[in-house]
Amino acid sequence: MSTAEQRRKLFDGTIKKLGLSQGHVAKWMSLKDTKQTRENVSRKVRGSVGTTAKDVALIQMLDLLSEFYELKTVKFSEDGEITHLERK
Repeated sequence: MSTAEQRRKLFDGTIKKLGLSQGHVAKWMSLKDTKQTRENVSRKVRGSVGTTAKDVALIQMLDLLSEFYELKTVKFSEDGEITHLERK
C-alpha cells in the first residue's frame, strides 16, 4: 500500500515528466481549466490535500496515453466526452 507522500511524489513527478501545466492536468481531471480546478491540482502537488489512488491512476493512464497522443490537445464536450485529441 502506498503512503500519502509516495502518491504525491508519483503524481507530481509524472506531471513534470509529461511536461503538463496544472491547467492541462485540471482539464483532464475536471474537464475544464479554471482558476479553481488549477488550484485543486496545485494543492495536490504541494501536499496541502491528499493525492488519492484515483489521482495516481489517472496520471499514470495519461502517461500511457502520451506515447500515442498529444495530451495538451484534448477537448471535451459539455457531457465530458472527448471530442478532440490529436495523435502524435
